[in-house]
Amino acid sequence: MRLPRLARISIGPVTYESPGPTGPTGPAAVEDELERARKRNATTDSRLREVLGFGALFFAGAQLIVADVAFYKYGIHAHWQIPTEAIVGWLGATVIQVIGIVLVIAKYLFPDGGPKDN
Repeated sequence: MRLPRLARISIGPVTYESPGPTGPTGPAAVEDELERARKRNATTDSRLREVLGFGALFFAGAQLIVADVAFYKYGIHAHWQIPTEAIVGWLGATVIQVIGIVLVIAKYLFPDGGPKDN
């Protein structure tokens, strides 16, 4: 039986020794480890998508509420004599923001080539 070669690393007065390879050895063990890594990636990706989706929804809603309240206060202060350009700009920015957020999230959740499987 052949013993693994020790790896020695010296940093100043301290020497570290490793008993050799610590990862999987052999084709079956490598394939098992690869499958476990794919499952971990899928779980992590699923959690990330959930956080991203709910977070974007919450922050977009909060921002729209803040913008609406600010526009409402502006309307009261201006006695509702609001220029047409301001209304068009406000509505256009709102629509663009919502569409942009939906497109970015949809593009991430449903990539063109399907899920990436490395």
